[in-house]
Amino acid sequence: MRHRSPMSPVRFHAVLVIAIASLSLAACSAPPPSVEQIDDRAVMPDPGLRKADYVRHYRLTTISGADELPFTSMGTPAKLEKPLKVWVAVYAKPGVWTDTPAGLHVVPAGAPFPEYVHGGCQAVNLIADAATGETLSSWCNGDDSQPGDHMTPIPHFTAKGSPFG
Repeated sequence: MRHRSPMSPVRFHAVLVIAIASLSLAACSAPPPSVEQIDDRAVMPDPGLRKADYVRHYRLTTISGADELPFTSMGTPAKLEKPLKVWVAVYAKPGVWTDTPAGLHVVPAGAPFPEYVHGGCQAVNLIADAATGETLSSWCNGDDSQPGDHMTPIPHFTAKGSPFG
Protein backbone atom coordinates (compact mmCIF):
# COMPACT_ATOMS: atom_id res chain seq x y z
CA MET A 1 0.00 0.00 0.00
CA ARG A 2 1.21 3.40 -0.96
CA HIS A 3 1.49 6.09 1.68
CA ARG A 4 0.15 9.56 0.75
CA SER A 5 1.92 12.55 2.11
CA PRO A 6 -0.21 15.34 3.57
CA MET A 7 -1.09 18.23 1.27
CA SER A 8 1.54 20.97 1.30
CA PRO A 9 0.45 24.41 2.57
CA VAL A 10 1.04 25.95 -0.88
CA ARG A 11 -1.09 23.34 -2.63
CA PHE A 12 -3.82 23.65 0.04
CA HIS A 13 -3.97 27.44 -0.51
CA ALA A 14 -4.11 26.98 -4.28
CA VAL A 15 -7.03 24.55 -3.95
CA LEU A 16 -8.76 26.90 -1.50
CA VAL A 17 -8.36 29.92 -3.85
CA ILE A 18 -9.78 27.93 -6.78
CA ALA A 19 -12.74 26.75 -4.68
CA ILE A 20 -13.53 30.27 -3.46
CA ALA A 21 -13.19 31.71 -6.97
CA SER A 22 -15.54 29.02 -8.33
CA LEU A 23 -18.15 29.77 -5.67
CA SER A 24 -17.84 33.52 -6.26
CA LEU A 25 -18.24 33.10 -10.00
CA ALA A 26 -21.30 30.90 -9.49
CA ALA A 27 -22.84 33.51 -7.18
CA CYS A 28 -22.16 36.32 -9.66
CA SER A 29 -23.71 34.44 -12.53
CA ALA A 30 -27.00 33.80 -10.75
CA PRO A 31 -29.88 35.32 -12.70
CA PRO A 32 -31.62 38.36 -11.23
CA PRO A 33 -34.88 37.67 -9.43
CA SER A 34 -38.02 37.54 -11.57
CA VAL A 35 -40.87 40.02 -11.13
CA GLU A 36 -42.81 37.21 -9.41
CA GLN A 37 -39.96 36.80 -6.90
CA ILE A 38 -39.80 40.57 -6.39
CA ASP A 39 -43.56 40.59 -5.76
CA ASP A 40 -43.37 37.63 -3.36
CA ARG A 41 -40.68 39.37 -1.30
CA ALA A 42 -42.12 42.90 -1.49
CA VAL A 43 -42.36 44.62 1.89
CA MET A 44 -45.55 46.60 2.45
CA PRO A 45 -45.34 49.95 4.27
CA ASP A 46 -47.74 48.73 6.95
CA PRO A 47 -47.84 45.12 8.20
CA GLY A 48 -51.66 45.24 8.21
CA LEU A 49 -51.80 45.63 4.41
CA ARG A 50 -52.12 42.52 2.22
CA LYS A 51 -50.60 42.48 -1.27
CA ALA A 52 -53.29 40.04 -2.39
CA ASP A 53 -55.86 42.84 -1.96
CA TYR A 54 -54.22 45.02 -4.64
CA VAL A 55 -53.78 45.26 -8.40
CA ARG A 56 -49.96 45.37 -8.56
CA HIS A 57 -48.36 47.13 -11.56
CA TYR A 58 -44.59 46.64 -12.01
CA ARG A 59 -42.09 48.09 -14.49
CA LEU A 60 -38.37 47.38 -14.84
CA THR A 61 -36.40 50.58 -15.36
CA THR A 62 -33.05 52.24 -14.71
CA ILE A 63 -33.09 55.50 -12.78
CA SER A 64 -30.52 58.13 -11.84
CA GLY A 65 -32.66 60.08 -9.38
CA ALA A 66 -36.05 60.60 -7.77
CA ASP A 67 -37.29 62.80 -10.61
CA GLU A 68 -37.30 59.71 -12.86
CA LEU A 69 -39.73 57.78 -10.65
CA PRO A 70 -43.32 57.46 -11.91
CA PHE A 71 -45.01 58.23 -8.59
CA THR A 72 -47.29 61.04 -7.53
CA SER A 73 -46.10 61.07 -3.91
CA MET A 74 -42.71 60.60 -2.32
CA GLY A 75 -40.13 62.32 -0.23
CA THR A 76 -37.13 63.57 -2.18
CA PRO A 77 -34.19 61.19 -1.82
CA ALA A 78 -30.63 62.20 -2.52
CA LYS A 79 -29.40 61.76 -6.08
CA LEU A 80 -28.03 58.30 -6.72
CA GLU A 81 -24.26 57.98 -7.10
CA LYS A 82 -24.77 55.92 -10.25
CA PRO A 83 -27.77 54.68 -12.25
CA LEU A 84 -29.71 51.91 -10.53
CA LYS A 85 -31.82 49.22 -12.19
CA VAL A 86 -35.05 48.87 -10.20
CA TRP A 87 -38.54 47.48 -10.34
CA VAL A 88 -41.00 50.30 -9.66
CA ALA A 89 -44.49 49.30 -8.64
CA VAL A 90 -47.78 50.92 -7.82
CA TYR A 91 -50.52 48.94 -6.12
CA ALA A 92 -54.18 49.98 -6.16
CA LYS A 93 -57.26 48.58 -4.48
CA PRO A 94 -59.68 47.30 -7.14
CA GLY A 95 -62.80 49.41 -7.39
CA VAL A 96 -61.09 52.64 -6.30
CA TRP A 97 -59.23 53.67 -9.48
CA THR A 98 -59.43 50.50 -11.53
CA ASP A 99 -61.75 47.58 -12.21
CA THR A 100 -58.81 45.29 -12.93
CA PRO A 101 -58.86 42.30 -10.55
CA ALA A 102 -56.18 42.04 -7.87
CA GLY A 103 -52.97 40.40 -9.06
CA LEU A 104 -49.58 41.09 -10.62
CA HIS A 105 -49.30 42.97 -13.93
CA VAL A 106 -46.11 43.96 -15.77
CA VAL A 107 -46.23 47.33 -17.54
CA PRO A 108 -43.86 47.28 -20.53
CA ALA A 109 -41.42 50.14 -21.14
CA GLY A 110 -43.11 52.84 -23.18
CA ALA A 111 -46.63 51.94 -22.03
CA PRO A 112 -48.39 54.39 -19.70
CA PHE A 113 -47.65 53.64 -16.05
CA PRO A 114 -50.69 54.01 -13.75
CA GLU A 115 -50.78 57.12 -11.57
CA TYR A 116 -53.00 57.15 -8.51
CA VAL A 117 -53.25 60.44 -6.63
CA HIS A 118 -53.84 60.58 -2.88
CA GLY A 119 -56.16 57.96 -1.37
CA GLY A 120 -53.87 56.93 1.48
CA CYS A 121 -53.23 53.19 1.56
CA GLN A 122 -55.72 52.62 -1.25
CA ALA A 123 -52.53 53.08 -3.31
CA VAL A 124 -49.05 51.81 -2.41
CA ASN A 125 -45.81 52.74 -4.19
CA LEU A 126 -42.74 50.50 -4.14
CA ILE A 127 -39.13 50.47 -5.36
CA ALA A 128 -37.16 47.19 -5.42
CA ASP A 129 -33.54 46.57 -6.41
CA ALA A 130 -33.66 44.57 -9.66
CA ALA A 131 -30.39 42.74 -8.91
CA THR A 132 -31.15 41.60 -5.35
CA GLY A 133 -34.95 41.71 -5.17
CA GLU A 134 -34.77 43.75 -1.95
CA THR A 135 -37.55 46.25 -1.35
CA LEU A 136 -35.72 49.57 -1.03
CA SER A 137 -38.78 51.62 -0.12
CA SER A 138 -42.57 51.39 -0.03
CA TRP A 139 -45.16 53.91 1.08
CA CYS A 140 -48.84 54.73 0.89
CA ASN A 141 -50.07 57.76 -1.03
CA GLY A 142 -50.92 60.91 0.84
CA ASP A 143 -54.35 60.94 2.46
CA ASP A 144 -56.29 64.19 2.41
CA SER A 145 -59.69 62.64 3.11
CA GLN A 146 -59.83 63.87 6.72
CA PRO A 147 -61.15 67.37 7.51
CA GLY A 148 -58.52 70.07 7.88
CA ASP A 149 -55.67 71.51 5.91
CA HIS A 150 -53.15 68.73 6.44
CA MET A 151 -52.35 65.31 5.11
CA THR A 152 -52.72 62.30 7.40
CA PRO A 153 -49.26 60.81 8.09
CA ILE A 154 -48.59 57.94 5.70
CA PRO A 155 -47.04 54.55 6.46
CA HIS A 156 -43.56 54.21 4.98
CA PHE A 157 -40.98 51.39 4.83
CA THR A 158 -37.34 52.06 3.98
CA ALA A 159 -34.70 49.34 3.93
CA LYS A 160 -31.51 49.97 5.86
CA GLY A 161 -28.99 51.65 3.58
CA SER A 162 -31.60 52.50 0.94
CA PRO A 163 -31.07 55.75 -0.99
CA PHE A 164 -34.86 56.25 -0.91
CA GLY A 165 -36.29 57.49 2.31
